[in-house]
Amino acid sequence: MSNRRFVSGIAAIGFALLGSQSFAATKFGSALDHQPTPPEKCRATAPSDLCSFVLVRGRNPGHEKAPKAGKIKFISLLSCTKGSFVLQLARAIPTQHRAHGVRPVAVINYHGDPRNCDGRDTNFIIENYPVNFTVQLGDSLSVIATRVGFIYSSGDREDVFDPPLVDGGAFRTTTNNGLGSGILLLQATYDD
Repeated sequence: MSNRRFVSGIAAIGFALLGSQSFAATKFGSALDHQPTPPEKCRATAPSDLCSFVLVRGRNPGHEKAPKAGKIKFISLLSCTKGSFVLQLARAIPTQHRAHGVRPVAVINYHGDPRNCDGRDTNFIIENYPVNFTVQLGDSLSVIATRVGFIYSSGDREDVFDPPLVDGGAFRTTTNNGLGSGILLLQATYDD
């Protein structure tokens, strides 16, 4: 009898541990693991211009585009400063610096936290915003804004389009000349 209780107890502990493990949700975009740099303006010579900043290079190469069709439940970002943007889905051909807008999906007003830029480069305060929209395999995240505070300027460039990409419009090519640059510290999480 005592062996049965022992085995039942071990099984109960095993199921409890299994139930407490959380499986990692599917994400795409950039890794949120680097201190942001100062905000980038769409165009320094015309700071009121709106641009589409298309995430084509992330801090986790190969995970920039939606890996599957599905519903997105969170948008996460890492910023030192506050701001706002329209989140737009886009289709991009990074090697040709071409993209077109698919559709706007949310307006995000982010707060930023100065501790993200205090030089410690660890334990970042990541902002998560609940959203509810669907993506298709291969969609890219894009933001329409006059300036972006959740960016890491490493010399690499996002593809920036001035004026912003038109939803459902034709593919456009950008030269990125004179436009904001860097890697967007932006990520989408599926509702797995």
